[in-house]
Amino acid sequence: ARGAKTADIAILVVAADEGMKPQTIEALNHAKEAGVAIIVAINKIDRPSANVEKVKGELVNHELMPEDWGGDTICVPVSALKGEGIDALLDMVLLTSEMLELKANPKRLAVATVVESNLDESMGPIATVIVNTGTLQIGDDFIIGSVGGKVKSMVTDDGKKVKKAIPSDAVQISGLESGVSAGEILQVFPSKKIVRKKLEEIKTLEGEKKGAGMGVGEIMDQLKKGKMKFLKVVLKADTDGSLEALKQEIEKIKHEEVGIKIIHAGVGSVTETDVTMAAASQGIVVGFNIRISPRVKRIAEQEKVEIQNFDIIFELTDMLKKILEGLLEPEFEDIKTGHAVSKQIFWSKGKTLIVGCKVEKGYFEKGQKIVVIRDGENIGEGKAALIQHFEEKVNRIEENQECGIQFEGSVKIEEGDILEGWKQEQKIKTL
Repeated sequence: ARGAKTADIAILVVAADEGMKPQTIEALNHAKEAGVAIIVAINKIDRPSANVEKVKGELVNHELMPEDWGGDTICVPVSALKGEGIDALLDMVLLTSEMLELKANPKRLAVATVVESNLDESMGPIATVIVNTGTLQIGDDFIIGSVGGKVKSMVTDDGKKVKKAIPSDAVQISGLESGVSAGEILQVFPSKKIVRKKLEEIKTLEGEKKGAGMGVGEIMDQLKKGKMKFLKVVLKADTDGSLEALKQEIEKIKHEEVGIKIIHAGVGSVTETDVTMAAASQGIVVGFNIRISPRVKRIAEQEKVEIQNFDIIFELTDMLKKILEGLLEPEFEDIKTGHAVSKQIFWSKGKTLIVGCKVEKGYFEKGQKIVVIRDGENIGEGKAALIQHFEEKVNRIEENQECGIQFEGSVKIEEGDILEGWKQEQKIKTL
């Protein structure tokens, strides 16, 4: 998940003699979720049992249509053992990067992604980073998450010491004040003073919790605010048959405003990788008849990922429907509640009148909208600020009762005018 989010182009390696295996599908789903360009390297073409066309057919089943089949997915047959097709694969990477116009500005302050970190006995905390943009240099002051530091040394993958790293370079850096986690972002600042100020701001933030995931309540809140359009789901089931049945039922849950996106589906227990994928995508894990180990539960708690497990299909789909229905914006409809006739104007000042009237049909409630009809035409509207029945102030007046209504509005009511009561009624949307 972290690798896919860091990359601009992902090379999906599929064995020509084995085809799409569960781990291959998982890797593909990570790349899809990250939204990166995908090039397929069909490996092991040197083996007698290799079947490139069969692999292409399996790719189609996972929404990757090869170019020579009329699609836009580049597929390159290669042999890692004999070195065949490697030059062609690299050419396709360069061509894709040119078509996507992948560029970065080397003249700005660097931003990089941590891909690995550990504690070195002689150098202290170190991190391997890939530079996303800008140029990282010896002496740069930086922040990774909530950890500050200054770049003391940079080493490339072949052990060379360098003084700077440009976009797409991978280097191991030292100078961190403490350990960091893979996936965190390194950001360079102009001075140590600014770094200290930023770190103070970070450390004073209250309620910060570990983990990138979100519970169902937080996910619903994000969807309601329009920040998410789909409820993202990692789906696990006990058998292939159950998995196919579940996918078919979930596909039936549709609405023009919200939807469910299965970012990964597989057979077997919930794994640490499933939780990581859900956390990276801000989704949830939904299982059917599967086991969840105590270790995975602990990781899910740390990553703030919701795991729901069911043994009845309709209960699983009902849960997903309820989440989505809670996100739908309600509709409001204007409903006519009552009809009254103005008998007398008791008092008038500015835009406020006290109207004596008789309710001939329906009812009126305090605070509701009133439309004034004269000679069959709508001449204006206002609201019932107060309703009085004899000496008592009431919230509602019923049919065939007389009352005084304190009307607030721009229209001047006269004796004989028709007053109509209107209110908005909320209609709950369903899937």
